[in-house]
Order: sequence, then structure tokens, then C-alpha cells
Amino acid sequence: MDEQAFIQASQKVFRPGYEFDNYRSGTTRILCINDAAIKYLSGNTPIRVKLRDLYMTYDHFRGRRVSRRNLREFKPEVFDSKPCNCMFLFQLLERIGVAGPAEGWPLQQEWY
Repeated sequence: MDEQAFIQASQKVFRPGYEFDNYRSGTTRILCINDAAIKYLSGNTPIRVKLRDLYMTYDHFRGRRVSRRNLREFKPEVFDSKPCNCMFLFQLLERIGVAGPAEGWPLQQEWY
């Protein structure tokens, strides 16, 4: 999946108002999404993350089993400063069909 297909798939699945359980961290609600970024509400906290950062992370780890630690080490400015971005990316990749379900503790996920 190239970056443009990743963005389009993300926009198709995560429309504003869409809500989902974010594993053990409560409910997440999509506030807005465009070609550059997605803004979501995790609990009462609004968070904005660049789709390019999410795609670059997916592209880097594609075909591997990935943990939150891998994400934090790869892009600490995205995943260490805002740990809910890890859970968010796991959910996004599962929903667009390029990863299996996150499982275990610490959470890990197989990326296709």
C-alpha cells in the first residue's frame, strides 16, 4: 500500500464522529481528518497526528510483528510523547486491513 492509498483508506474508515473502543484506554472519537492529519478525542483529550507519520511508521515495519516499544523507539516524537497514538495506529491498521488484531501484554500486532 502506498501513501496515497493509505490516506484514502484512513479517510474511508475514520470519518468524523466515528467512535471505537481503543483497547484498554477507553473510547476514541474521530473529530476530523484530511489529507495531512487526523484529529481524535481520546477520553477528554484532543490529539492531532500527521497521516504521513503514521504511514511512514507502517511502511518501516510492514511485514513484521510490532510492539508499542518498537513504535516509541522509531518515532518518539509521535509515539512516546503521546502513547495513545500507538493504540490509535494499531486500531487504524486493523480497520483498513493491513494488520491483524493487537494482542498480548504488552500489546503487539502483526503488520502485513
